[in-house]
Amino acid sequence: MSGHWSKHQSWDRPSDNWGSQGWHGRSQEYSWAPSGNVHEVPHPEVVIPPNWNQTPTHFDDTVVYGHRFHRTVRPTAWSRKRGLAGTNPLTVPIGLLTRHGAAEFALRALSGGRFMGVVPTRSIPESVFLSQLVKAMRDAAFDLDAIAESMHRKNNPSSAVPNKVDKPAEFMQPLVQLLVDQIASVAPAKQDTAAMRQLQEVQTQLHAAQAKLRQAGVSLTPDRHRRAATDANAGPVVPPGSVSGPPAVVLMVC
Repeated sequence: MSGHWSKHQSWDRPSDNWGSQGWHGRSQEYSWAPSGNVHEVPHPEVVIPPNWNQTPTHFDDTVVYGHRFHRTVRPTAWSRKRGLAGTNPLTVPIGLLTRHGAAEFALRALSGGRFMGVVPTRSIPESVFLSQLVKAMRDAAFDLDAIAESMHRKNNPSSAVPNKVDKPAEFMQPLVQLLVDQIASVAPAKQDTAAMRQLQEVQTQLHAAQAKLRQAGVSLTPDRHRRAATDANAGPVVPPGSVSGPPAVVLMVC
């Protein structure tokens, strides 16, 4: 999508610490000399933040957004299905988390020493949406750097464009906001979605009741001839309020 990022550039951002622990990992370099045989070297250790509250069972026992950081992946239906229950969450192979496993094309680039970023998602819809969005942008050969810079210059011509190395999130913000605004314009309101779901449930129950009535031989379609004969024999219409008694209750089946 963009070839403007050099190997010397960093995604370092003081507040997020992306450069030192996120995208590029350590700045330490490891030598590798090709030989006749493939020699696998151990990967560097993941640095644990010194302010974490480590225990024998947790990397961090502090609750953050409802979650502690366990030293082993907890057994759940998903973790058992993927064979990850009981493993170290810091060393889970990427190939076990990607949709296509070893067939994930990005792993080929990684094996060639090329950059490969990992953006964690927390739901299947997020994973599908982001993967398809990135694929569509690659197919369209969009230069995201050029688009973001152009939007900055158009939206704020008198302001300097944020440095994409020092402030990467701020640099991409106009483009991100554009996508969010487009999604917001078609997103249904939560109340509308809940009301529609309730309506569908009522319709399902109504259809089930109609099916039971049909099985019992009850006709749900009014007989026009029978109604006309009934009206003819009913006598004169009584004006409202001339007869006392309880109000009528009409049951309608749609």
